[in-house]
Order: sequence, then structure tokens, then C-alpha cells
Amino acid sequence: TGAGMSGSLGFGLDALQAFGLQLFAIDRPGLGRSTPHPGKTLTTWADDVSHLVSGQRLRDTVAVGFSQGAPFALALAGAGLVDAVAVVAGQDEFPAVRGLLQPDVAAMVTAAETDPDGFEATIAGAATADWLWSLILDMSAGHDRELYTGALGAAYRRSLDEGFAAGAAGYARDL
Repeated sequence: TGAGMSGSLGFGLDALQAFGLQLFAIDRPGLGRSTPHPGKTLTTWADDVSHLVSGQRLRDTVAVGFSQGAPFALALAGAGLVDAVAVVAGQDEFPAVRGLLQPDVAAMVTAAETDPDGFEATIAGAATADWLWSLILDMSAGHDRELYTGALGAAYRRSLDEGFAAGAAGYARDL
């Protein structure tokens, strides 16, 4: 899932049975119903998911990473847990495109680089689902904003509310 979201925002649910697929939309640590993991890294995420894959005896697995979930999906591939990955609207490597970012976002990137622990603590103490929703809408192009405020909007917003249900620590750690 994307930034600050729970796993409830599924996709293609009506097609899963026709293709013989199951969808596991996992809440990352500290998001949704998942307990926090203050030392979470992409490697510990892959380790956690390996327990699901082996426990459920999953085969022919694929991962989809949406937005901020893209690095986590790619980490599963790097760990050999999935056979393929699709990245949907993947988050850019922000330091590489700093000059293209809105000033507020560029400042966040700089803060994360210069004081990662302080940045994480600041975000954990301040971010909310409302704040992230406003940020997403404010930074989106018109056609994306129409999607977010239209049919997709209610489900997206619910996923954000669920993602922040236990606070912002999980979102802050992801950043």
C-alpha cells in the first residue's frame, strides 16, 4: 500500500477468483492493525513477510507496490520471496529529483537526510491522516485529484484513517 495506508485498499477484487488468485494486502509495521517496529528496515520487512509466505505455503507469488509501498515490494523481490513485482505510481528517489519537488517536500527530504531520527520523531508527533490527505490533494495534478475526490476517494481516505489508527509512528518510520 501507499504512504500511511492500511491494507484495506485492495484492487481487482472482482477478478481474483477468475484467475485463481488470493490477495494479501499487508499492513506494514505501525500502520493499520500492525504493531509498530521502531527499527523497521526494508530487510526486516522482508523477514516478516517471509513468515507469511512460508506459513501459508504460498507459491508463484507476486507483489504490487503502490507509491510509498514500492520499495517494500521491491525488497520482497530482493529477498527472493516473490517471482515478480509491479510498481504502480512508485515513489521517486526524492534526493535525486530534489530540484523538481515543491519547496515543503524538498525541505522534508533535506531534514530526513541531515537528521533522520529527529525527522522521524517530528513526523511521528505531527502527522495525521487529515494532514497526509491534504498533502496528497494539494500536490496532485487535476486529473489525479479528480480520482482521489471521486469514486476512489472514500476508499483511499478510509485506508488512510485505518493506517493512522495507532498514530503516525509507522508512517514516520516508512519515510
